[in-house]
Amino acid sequence: MSHSSPERYKEHILRHEFQILDHRVTLMDRRAVSIGKLNCSDVYMGSLQSLQAGSPPERVAVKMIRGQSLTDSEIKKFLKELHTWSKLRNEHILPLRGVTVELYGTLSIISPWMANGSARKYVINGSVDPGPLLDDVARGLHYLHTEIPVFHGDLKGENIIISHDGRALLADFGYSVLVWSSFSLSISEPTGGTPLWTAPEKITDYTDSTASDVYSFGMLALELFTRQDPFYPELLGPEDIVNGKRPRRPTPKVTLERLTDDWWKICELCWVDADKRPTMRHIMEFRAGHVS
Repeated sequence: MSHSSPERYKEHILRHEFQILDHRVTLMDRRAVSIGKLNCSDVYMGSLQSLQAGSPPERVAVKMIRGQSLTDSEIKKFLKELHTWSKLRNEHILPLRGVTVELYGTLSIISPWMANGSARKYVINGSVDPGPLLDDVARGLHYLHTEIPVFHGDLKGENIIISHDGRALLADFGYSVLVWSSFSLSISEPTGGTPLWTAPEKITDYTDSTASDVYSFGMLALELFTRQDPFYPELLGPEDIVNGKRPRRPTPKVTLERLTDDWWKICELCWVDADKRPTMRHIMEFRAGHVS
């Protein structure tokens, strides 16, 4: 596992006034756990020591950033988005506890441990209906887009964490900076990674927006209902998406008959041209009017 020098992060960490958790985080297991197949970090179970005397430590997820050829501007942007995440307060957003640079000599992102893992992992259990999880995601995105406003930028099943009581929480803000810094080097290559969830306009100009999040929400819905990557089993390159390629409707058998006409309509509306896509409020209102 390759990591970046902590010195590259320290200046920006101090500038953004993060909650620095050095000397308070220990790893409970030296082996990485499989919450999601992240392209840019390794996840460990850890323990966060409380500052209050007598309070027990908190079990946390420790995401260590892998070594990459990041420029200073990319590091700055990534930490700026993490700082925004740290200030978010909403029941549909995974809290960010803080950061540390003392573990394995790299930047580590600390958040509460959720044993249910990612939404992608959670829906593998066929008894789980993705609909309520997607309703949670819609509420979280609506909060981001209207109350802050900010964009998520990398919406997919691996970046949705399931709480202890089965609610979906948005996580991993800023990770698109890491993913796209590598992806841009091979944009013409067929890929099964994040670009399959990405709006065509973002593939060409790398710019996040409410509309690009909405597009990704449609891909997330398809992913969770099928328990497969978007477009599966086709192997696509980003140029196919830019040129208008969109998924075909899966069979009822594949989706366990849960992808209703209403949900498919939402997916299709999310994939139209950017200026014609609904807002998350519109999607929430549509769902409220069609939930029995």
